[in-house]
Amino acid sequence: MKFTLAATGDLIIAGRLHDASRGIYRHLESADCAIGNLEVVLTSSAAAADKLIALKAPPPVANQIAAAGFRLLSLANNHAMDFGAPGLADSISAVREAGMVPVGAGPDLAASLHATIVQHDAFKIAFLGVATTLPNGSAAGPSRPGVAPVRVISRYVIDSVTFDEAPGMSPFVETQAVSDDVAALCERITEAASCVDRVVVNIHWGAPLGWIAGHQGEIAQYQPALAHAMIDAGASAVIGHHPHLIQAAEYYRGAPILYSLGNFIMHHIIPDSIPGITAHPSYDWSTLKTRWNSLGCIARLVWSVGSETPECLLLVTKLDDLGEPTPAPEADAIAVYERIVAQSRLRNCEISVEKYSDLWALRLTSL
Repeated sequence: MKFTLAATGDLIIAGRLHDASRGIYRHLESADCAIGNLEVVLTSSAAAADKLIALKAPPPVANQIAAAGFRLLSLANNHAMDFGAPGLADSISAVREAGMVPVGAGPDLAASLHATIVQHDAFKIAFLGVATTLPNGSAAGPSRPGVAPVRVISRYVIDSVTFDEAPGMSPFVETQAVSDDVAALCERITEAASCVDRVVVNIHWGAPLGWIAGHQGEIAQYQPALAHAMIDAGASAVIGHHPHLIQAAEYYRGAPILYSLGNFIMHHIIPDSIPGITAHPSYDWSTLKTRWNSLGCIARLVWSVGSETPECLLLVTKLDDLGEPTPAPEADAIAVYERIVAQSRLRNCEISVEKYSDLWALRLTSL
């Protein structure tokens, strides 16, 4: 008996999905369950939050996502509350009406941390969604709607000796997840693990390419520690997104940690400028439009009865001109492989490249 999970990164979708990409979606439909991160609010509201980028799509878009093969959607991200509590409620309703299940958000903290259980034959897997990317007021509270939160404290450390040699250099950023939030999340993971075969946590975390200074690497300090805590609590896999590119992989106690799966669908709905809102300081957004941002993947995890460590493949995809996934050419898959191998060094993970059906794939093996 086996359970196959297909997981993707960010879904920034505005409307109809085009038939030219349909071949990709069969990898979602053939799995026992498919989950992605919904990065837009499904609402008709015009009451956007006071922030630089607020993303929305019409509620019927949920039907397109369901037709592509998704069964669960994580709403735990920094855009779920772009149109306030009413917008979040609209998203939850639209997802459910399309026959899917939302995770990671709700009318209060308990609901946002609720584990959704999916059963295939006698095999049960619990899914939770959580975010460290928390615009002000977006975290769920005991009586407040929002997303399941893990807050992170940042400390900016300046080495005065080196700073004198390179004026203007970025400080080193030390990060640590808030212990009370980690404890609340881990308690829910342990509860879920007690009554299912596996627990999968979808987490919106990290920072996009170029947003962390190169001298400290792409993976923020808090991320491995938080992932390890979740696995110690009973998680069987940690699936990350938010940086909009594929990032490092790791194995800890036989459980895969996929730091970021990249963009799976990214329709062109982000405006070049926002009327009435001036960005200050004026950041350079070009690092969100590199070759790496066009590459994503479908994580294919297969658990067998009696084996704690799943078979893990990353099926590499590439966005076309419409922002929809197509098979990535071999050269792109190899480039992703080389990049991820360098990032995953010393993370108990061996990576190889192979062909899987119509897609090039990275096979991850626990050391």
